[in-house]
Amino acid sequence: MNSAMEWVETVGASVEEATEKALDHLGVPVEEAEVTVVAEPKMGLFGKVREPARIRARVRPLTARNKDERRDRRRRGGGKTRKGQGGPEKSAVSHAQESERAPEKATNVDQGGAVSAAREDVPVETQAEVGESFLRGLAEHLDLEITIERRQADEMIEIALDGPGIGILVGSRGSTISALQELTRTVVLRETGAARAMIVVDVGGYRSRRRSALEEFTKRICAEVVETGSQRRLEPMNPADRKVIHDTVNTVAGVVSRSEGEDPSRYVVISPQES
Repeated sequence: MNSAMEWVETVGASVEEATEKALDHLGVPVEEAEVTVVAEPKMGLFGKVREPARIRARVRPLTARNKDERRDRRRRGGGKTRKGQGGPEKSAVSHAQESERAPEKATNVDQGGAVSAAREDVPVETQAEVGESFLRGLAEHLDLEITIERRQADEMIEIALDGPGIGILVGSRGSTISALQELTRTVVLRETGAARAMIVVDVGGYRSRRRSALEEFTKRICAEVVETGSQRRLEPMNPADRKVIHDTVNTVAGVVSRSEGEDPSRYVVISPQES
């Protein structure tokens, strides 16, 4: 996980392409990133790119609100909505679907090209309490006996679940745990009004095992690419898995990686490095 203060700089034929590269490197979606356009692309003859677009990006830092800001927010009627006021609350699934259809509602872009939060930041400890409460309720509904441990991971908090029969929350290739994490983050955003969810969900140590397996797999593919001189296209992966692939490729001499396609079918291509 990159530190919230660590900037990365990427280039591409367009600002969009450079931004996608940065998001892959950071392993976060655009609504959780702060992006600044350093230079627009410059075009040459016949539509060729003479100078690429250049952007700088980082994981959006978490800043605590001062007392005056919190007081103003309460005066404006911020915070949790009581039942019976302001109409019925939307379900977590509906909220997630709306965010998927209209992600621009979660971010604003200023004149300098930087992406900033449209909502307020909430302490990560508060988010963890909401997330843990939701996960305990879900486990109880599924008749699962679980233990929960919180682990600090840079500016994020990992909520780790364990217990008998917990594998039902992992799913094939981690599909269920990914959905569980997104649902937990959606609940945290809805309940706290946070700008971004600072929560990672793990089940039975799956994430650490998955990372180790991806690192070993990537090293084998890199060796094949170096030996054959031919590029390899990997299967579609989520942003977190693609980040592991890119990070591992960066440790191997003679190969480079890039992401292509659109989510959820976005994939990594590993190629020989040009001499």
